[in-house]
Amino acid sequence: MVITSTPDAYSASEASLRLSLGVDFVTSLPEALALVANEEKVFIVGGATIYAQALPLADTLDLTLVEGDYDADTFFPAYEDLRDREFHLATEDVRDGFSFVLYRRNPSQ
Repeated sequence: MVITSTPDAYSASEASLRLSLGVDFVTSLPEALALVANEEKVFIVGGATIYAQALPLADTLDLTLVEGDYDADTFFPAYEDLRDREFHLATEDVRDGFSFVLYRRNPSQ
């Protein structure tokens, strides 16, 4: 599923490809979530605005943290202040140059 502010920008040929691949184009996060309401797991894969909208709704944060400074234009919202207060670290796998971390929302949240 793709959330886009310009769904009309896709041509008819792309529309047939989308249908054959089973890709839906929607214009908002609530619209996307309504289409996947019966799915057990839903993964949000950016961009920055969608991350920010989805963060308050998340039960888990499944993050890959990459060490270093990189020239990039899309970032996950600041979540450090949510740790311990709203989420707890469930698992962490530290590798050379990056880490996989899984935070789960605290039961009272």
